[in-house]
Amino acid sequence: MSSTMLALKHLVFCLSVSAAYADVEFQSWERPPDNNPDLNRKDLGAMQDAWKTIMGTANQSYYLIFSSGLGTERHYRNVKCLQVHSSGLNHTLKSANYTSKWYDTRSKKMES
Repeated sequence: MSSTMLALKHLVFCLSVSAAYADVEFQSWERPPDNNPDLNRKDLGAMQDAWKTIMGTANQSYYLIFSSGLGTERHYRNVKCLQVHSSGLNHTLKSANYTSKWYDTRSKKMES
């Protein structure tokens, strides 16, 4: 269970970094009318449509080389170079598969 939560935390971080790094014009994005209107507030931005963000980063790998902050030393003491790769997008179910890999400094191997 904790490895799943860890993978989800890494996924959210990597998607956030990639979305911020992408040179997109947020004002031109159309918001789906069926979404909760409170989630489509202008001050939250167009990135509230997570599926569009996921589709825009499909089948790409993202790397986290260095991280610092609360909990990093405690939870990721032996982890370096995290890689998250998305694949297997299902447009009907609006789901995707993600693979996380990292370098374990103790075993000196890539783990997943």
